[in-house]
Amino acid sequence: MEQYYKITYLRKKYNISTRTLRWYEEKGLIQSLRVPEYSYRVYTATTVRQLEYILYFRKMGVGLQEISAILSRNTPEEIHALIQKKRFEIDDQINRLNQQRNAILGNLTGFSQPLDSEKDRYLATIQRGETTTISFTDLVSTEHGMSEQVPTQIFHQIQGNHITLWDRERCVFTAEHFSPPFTLHVTAKTDHENLRLYYGPLELIFRWEFDSNMMVFYDHAHSSILKIPVGNRIPADQFVTIHWHISDACIACSIDDTLCFSLERPFVSLEAGPLGFGTLAGNRVTVTKAILSTPDQNHQQLDLTKIQSKPVITEMNENSELVVCHSGDTQQMTCCVPYTVPFEYVAVAKVSNENLRLYFHHGMLILNWEKRRLFWRDPLTGEEQIFQGLGYISPNQFHTIRQIFDHDTYVLEIDGIAQLLLHDAPYMKHPTPLTGKVGIGTAFGNTVTVQRLSITPLGKK
Repeated sequence: MEQYYKITYLRKKYNISTRTLRWYEEKGLIQSLRVPEYSYRVYTATTVRQLEYILYFRKMGVGLQEISAILSRNTPEEIHALIQKKRFEIDDQINRLNQQRNAILGNLTGFSQPLDSEKDRYLATIQRGETTTISFTDLVSTEHGMSEQVPTQIFHQIQGNHITLWDRERCVFTAEHFSPPFTLHVTAKTDHENLRLYYGPLELIFRWEFDSNMMVFYDHAHSSILKIPVGNRIPADQFVTIHWHISDACIACSIDDTLCFSLERPFVSLEAGPLGFGTLAGNRVTVTKAILSTPDQNHQQLDLTKIQSKPVITEMNENSELVVCHSGDTQQMTCCVPYTVPFEYVAVAKVSNENLRLYFHHGMLILNWEKRRLFWRDPLTGEEQIFQGLGYISPNQFHTIRQIFDHDTYVLEIDGIAQLLLHDAPYMKHPTPLTGKVGIGTAFGNTVTVQRLSITPLGKK
């Protein structure tokens, strides 16, 4: 017996209005039926599938007339051609926007000249001592504001085969590594927002913090982000099943069997890696089941009791560069040797996407902070200042970041261009020269690669 669906069901499932459904009927895109056993019009499973296609194409920006032509022919070749066409159009838009952005950055460089002149006048008054390169072996993992290495704190709880995560740890990983292609089936809930899944450089966020009806897909390896409106498909504090398909050619995600997105991914092959689950910003996520299925119909239920925390991952790459990945936002790599103001702290580093962090005592500088802002925290008092439109660095490119901590001046310079000069920071009012340890790090699953860290003592001419 064929299954029928009421308009109320479609309205709730796909978060669309009755008026929109009627409009699609008027345009001949879908068709409702009257059947003897119902007193109202209903929709068949075939029509529901057509509606899913329509909603998918509308998200791509395809007009109703073009959608009607596609549905009337309904060939995979035409659908694939349309997707490719929209992809090329989006690529063109991105190129145009990048040209506009480069023009803006060029003007900003010109506008920075007065700041550079002030910086040059200040630099002419100081005398530089002997530069010391910080050995990566002198760096230890610490919590913010702590000078000694501290044990990792666990913020997840296991009950039976259920796991509950709190935000401070942010994410935990399976001990076993997996290679694509596979589909991960996760049954989980969040008490409010920020349900997160991880695999290698890929990250899915459900009930995103800025819009609970939005899901976000990050590809940190290519600095790309996709925001997908999904309506109320993941209600707060209710379990849902998420299906995440990962292969070298395609990434797709469904919630309770409703497709959210499907993307071609013609990039380099993904290496075998662990799967991760997490949250953020004071939320709590509970995972009750995680099953991995492969194309050969092999199904493996993951043992959540063997999940493990990896808040800090450090390694040396083949170029003798330090690679640091922090899953949370409370860790840093700290130098064991303290330094006293005045001095110059230089870092040559790159970040995979955002949140390159540099530390001195209780202070912190964050480049590529939220929405392209610069975050600065005073090294003595922890007083915070936020500067809009400053501190942006291109991801996956090495940059030279220079900070000068003097008795009456703070200088931030990126790739030779002055970004910030301060003359009245609280640390400058300290009765004796401030002494503290420097550090570097990142947060929220990003990766920082460091070529060099150095300290140069300063004096007055």
